[in-house]
Amino acid sequence: MLQTSFTQFSHGSLLASDRLLKFIAPVSTTAFLDSTTPIIAIADNNDITAPHPSALDILLSPDTVLAPINAASEPWVRSLVWFDFKVAVAFFVVAPLILLSWAVVARIPPNNDGNINNNVAADNKSIKRKLDTTQSSPPVAETVLRYMTSYWQASSLLLLTLTLDIQEKSICVVVGLLAQAMIVASLWWWEDLNEELAEPKEEVAASSDSNDDDSIGNAFVLWRNVATLAASTGVIIQVPFQSCVSSSSPLVDSPWCAPWLEPPTFAAGQIGVGASPALEILTFSGLALYTVVLVYYVLVLIPSVGRRGRAARPDIMNVVSPVGAWRMMGFLEDQNTE
Repeated sequence: MLQTSFTQFSHGSLLASDRLLKFIAPVSTTAFLDSTTPIIAIADNNDITAPHPSALDILLSPDTVLAPINAASEPWVRSLVWFDFKVAVAFFVVAPLILLSWAVVARIPPNNDGNINNNVAADNKSIKRKLDTTQSSPPVAETVLRYMTSYWQASSLLLLTLTLDIQEKSICVVVGLLAQAMIVASLWWWEDLNEELAEPKEEVAASSDSNDDDSIGNAFVLWRNVATLAASTGVIIQVPFQSCVSSSSPLVDSPWCAPWLEPPTFAAGQIGVGASPALEILTFSGLALYTVVLVYYVLVLIPSVGRRGRAARPDIMNVVSPVGAWRMMGFLEDQNTE
């Protein structure tokens, strides 16, 4: 009888242990998986799905975390494309936004109590008279503001490249190369502004204003050198992919071309933007406007002002251009009339 009771107890314990193992097995299996362990299908009654990659994983290695648009694309091509995209975000978007904001804050007209339109002209003249007696050239912050304005006008072609990528237009590969070439040109074109950045400023009683001026000037020069290297490298990287523009099949079907669509498509998905007729109209309207302005610069403006960034512009440009808007608000001095 003792043996029978023991046998029944053992059998019951085994059944309970078996049920417990079946319950905790899926939990223990997933608990010991780290971020580097590939998650395959787990044989379980419950359909356990793989966890979504974290934002940090996507930021550091999107090419290995996110699925490719075209499964036949080479891993090294995807890595190259994603690297180019991350460099562009860091040095063509984030850093320029910081520099532009810094320059704007440094050039806010003094004694501005909110009625900027009525007081900016007097403030600007006062600043100019003060500068004439303290240093030989305008403050570096203004030079940087002029250059950053020129940069953002030129680099707007990058945004149009992204919208072309989202719509999978083959012309995006050409526009992307031209955008980075325009960045290099915009950062070095104006000779007089380059001289203002290079020439030493006279110390004005070692004031905090002069120290801030030196700081923004040094930051701009450092960023310009890095951005020039990044944009020039980007042009070289994109040259071999220019054959995609003549592809007879959609870009997404080409293992060689499809990776260039991945970063813009992913970024657009994060903000809920996708291909649409409205986006197409905006994109090609932006390209048309950019082309008109570029043609005007090449055929009309540059032949008259050359590489003088402070040369007087036609009156129409003082109304419709960003530099003209800065001048009207008192952030920039008058143009040279020479």
